[in-house]
Amino acid sequence: MDTNNIMISLGLSVSDHNMFIVHRETTLAVSTLAIDLVDEACANVRVQLDSQKTEEIDNLERKRMQLEVELHALEKETDTASKVRLVEVKKELNDLRVITKEHADSR
Repeated sequence: MDTNNIMISLGLSVSDHNMFIVHRETTLAVSTLAIDLVDEACANVRVQLDSQKTEEIDNLERKRMQLEVELHALEKETDTASKVRLVEVKKELNDLRVITKEHADSR
């Protein structure tokens, strides 16, 4: 049975058939557009998350280097305040290494 016979048996006119085709094509186009928009949004979020992680890791590395410089300077000092700060810096460095490792493992 061809399309015309089906349309006639269903009581549809040519204009009804054309409206159906237009509706179907419009629905498909909108669906494709929606999928494209969601895909693009997800890609943008992924790029932002990746760059955010990179920035966080850079900040952690910078902080680690600052603490290492301070650590080496404090190791040469003999006063009580420097010794107390030396203990604090060693703890901060240790904590920072754990955090940096967690960030690296999550990538």
